[in-house]
Amino acid sequence: MASTNCLFIPELFDIVCAHSDPRDLCRMARTCRAWQSIALDSIWNTLSSMNPILGLLPRDAWTTETKMIGWGLEVEVLIFTRPLTAADWERPLAYTSRVRSLTADVGTRSIAASQTNIVDILSTCPVPLFPHLRTLSLRVSSSAPLLKFFDSLVGHTDTLDSLALWLDQACASQQVPLVPLNDGLHSRCPNLFKFALYAPWLTASRDILAGWKHLRVLRAPRLSREALRHVATLARLEQLVLTDSRAQEFDAGETLPFPALARLEMRLDQLDGATAFLSSLDSEQPLRSVKLHYTAKAPTLLVETFMRALTEQCDQLDELLINGVRATLDGSAEEWNIPKGQSRSTATA
Repeated sequence: MASTNCLFIPELFDIVCAHSDPRDLCRMARTCRAWQSIALDSIWNTLSSMNPILGLLPRDAWTTETKMIGWGLEVEVLIFTRPLTAADWERPLAYTSRVRSLTADVGTRSIAASQTNIVDILSTCPVPLFPHLRTLSLRVSSSAPLLKFFDSLVGHTDTLDSLALWLDQACASQQVPLVPLNDGLHSRCPNLFKFALYAPWLTASRDILAGWKHLRVLRAPRLSREALRHVATLARLEQLVLTDSRAQEFDAGETLPFPALARLEMRLDQLDGATAFLSSLDSEQPLRSVKLHYTAKAPTLLVETFMRALTEQCDQLDELLINGVRATLDGSAEEWNIPKGQSRSTATA
C-alpha cells in the first residue's frame, strides 16, 4: 500500500511527468483524477503557438487550409468561418489557466480569418486567456494594437516575470509607437525581471525601460544615454546584453554604478566602446562573465587600454570569451587582437 500511495505525492509525480513524453502524459491524464490535474499541467505548461488553444473552439467555428508562405513552405492555417461568442471560449478556458510559457505571433501566418484578425478573435473572450502566464514571447510583424492583444492574453498580471518582444523590420517602416506600448505594459506586468527586445534597428530609450524596477536580465540592441544611466541604477540587474552596440554612445568620465551587474555581453565593431563602458563602471560587484564580439582589428595601444580596464573591473573572471573563443586576463595584446573575420584561441595553454 505504501508503494502505491507514493505515486500520489505531487512532488514525485512532477518528476515522473518531467521525464515523460506528450503521449505518455496524455495516457496519465486519463488514468485517474489524482493524476489528471498534474499531467494536464505538464501537457499545457508550454505553448509555441496559439493554435492548440484555438483548436479547442467549437468545430463549427473554424476549418483548416494548407497555404504557401514563401520559399516553397506549406503550413496548415486556421480559417474562422463565423463570429465567436463568449460561450465559445468555455472549453479553451478550462486549459489556458495551466499555461505558464507562451509564444504568440501578432499577424501570424498560421491563423487566418475572414473579415477579422487574431486580435479581434481574442477580444471575444470574456476574460484574459492566460491568467497564470510567467513567460511570454510576442512576435510582432505589423503595427497591430499590441496593448489590446496583450490584454486579451494576460490582462493586468502580477505573475508575468519574463517578456520578449520580437519586432520585424516591417515595424521600423511602419513606425510602431513603442513608447506608448511599453508605458502600457509597465502597469500590466509590474513584476517583470527579464526583458528582451529583438529589433536591430531600435535604440531602447529610457521611457521603454523606466517602469520595471525589478529587472535582473536585460537584452537590447543598444541603449540611449538616458536609458543606460537609468539601467545602471537598477539594484537587481545581474545580466546586460547589448546585441548590436556598434552605435552605442558612452559619455567619457561618466560613472555607472551597476550595483549587481555580474554578466556582460556586447557586440561591436571596435574595442573603444567596450573600453569606455568598462572604464565608467563603479560597482562593488565584480564582473564574473564577459563576452565580447568585435570585427575590426584595433591598434595595439587600444587593446592594451582595454585590457587594463577589463583587469581593473574583472580580477576574478569565471568566463571570458573574445569572438566566441575562451581567453585569459594575462594574454598579450597580440593574442587578444583578433583580426576581422577570424576566430583563433586567445588563451595560453
